[in-house]
Formats: sequence, structure tokens, C-alpha cells
Amino acid sequence: MGTVFQELLDRGKEIGVKEGDENAMWRFALSCIKKGIDLETIAELTDLPIERIELLKKVIQPESV
Repeated sequence: MGTVFQELLDRGKEIGVKEGDENAMWRFALSCIKKGIDLETIAELTDLPIERIELLKKVIQPESV
């Protein structure tokens, strides 16, 4: 039973790290948008979908749409 618990604990840690990495990439993308870096470059640097980056830009800079 301890083995199952340890596997679940390890899997939870993996998920947490992955989510933390993704959140960091979104914060980085936000900073890049604010600095005027083009969206294609941001997508390339972060591996985030360009469509989602475009949506983020629309939300934070609605006048640039």
C-alpha cells in the first residue's frame, strides 16, 4: 500500500512541476507582449499556442486589436 501512495505522490509532484512550468511560460509571454515582441517569436520561445497568445494580447491590450 505504501508503494501506491508513493506512486501517487510522485505523480502529483510531476503534475505540479508541469503546471508550474506552464504558468511560468504564460508569465514570460505576458512580459514579452508588454515589451512589444512579436507573437510568433513569443510562441516559438514558449511553445505556447499562438492563438492563445493572441487572445492574451487582446485581453491586456484591447486597443491594439
